[in-house]
Order: sequence, then C-alpha cells, then structure tokens
Amino acid sequence: LSGLNELYEIPCKTKGISCSISTGLVDLVIAADEAQLKQVFINLVKNAIEALEGVESPIIKISVKRILHQIAIEIHNNGPSIPPDILEKIFVPFYSTKAEGSGIGLSLSRQIISNHGGQIVVDSDEGKGTTFKVILPVVD
Repeated sequence: LSGLNELYEIPCKTKGISCSISTGLVDLVIAADEAQLKQVFINLVKNAIEALEGVESPIIKISVKRILHQIAIEIHNNGPSIPPDILEKIFVPFYSTKAEGSGIGLSLSRQIISNHGGQIVVDSDEGKGTTFKVILPVVD
C-alpha cells in the first residue's frame, strides 16, 4: 500500500481536488500481486476523479483500517450518488455509463480482489457521495 499516495496526488492537484489519506497502520502484511492491486486502486481513484467532474469543493478521502483479520481500504468521493438501478450493474462486464467507457474496470477490479480472497463493496448515498471499500485478508 506504499504507493497509494502517488496514485492520487498528481491527478488530484491537476484537477483541484482536495485529497487526503489516513492509514493509522504500521507493518501490515497482505499476500497479493502488487501490480494487480495497483491496477484496482488506479481504476477506483480514476473513477472517483471522474465522478467529481463539475462538483464544487471536490474531495477524495482514502482510509486504510484493520478489521480483525482483514484490511479495508476505502476510497470516498463527495460527488453525486450512483442511482440504485445503475448501482446494481456497475460490476457487470461491459456495462458503462461513460461514452468512452469499456465497462471492464470495475468488473476486472472485482475479479482481481476476489482472486486475492477479498471483496469490493460500494455505498452511495445522495448528499454524502460514494465509497468503494476493498476488503482483503491480512497475513498474520
């Protein structure tokens, strides 16, 4: 998780998005393919940045928490919520609401996290924004 900062700092500065990361964790080990996880986080941050297009005072908050034998990485943005009918479809391969979107990003991200014994969940509420939570097992 050492590379999380570099994934969002430059894009956020370029787009004027207020970004913060809170880890509060030291020496946490997960067994994972670093390149694949990086791909997942690049996709989630990219989606968060795109969701903030035209939002006044855009914010992305990344937090890392340990929950028993798991680690939860949350990527929150204060953009518009995802409507419930679309929320049901966002992990379906080739489904996209973007004109240029392939519909591969979230589907592939979910598959990668699943292959690592984890899961991705999403919470989207009107007026609060959207949070993607990646949950992975910790190696003790």
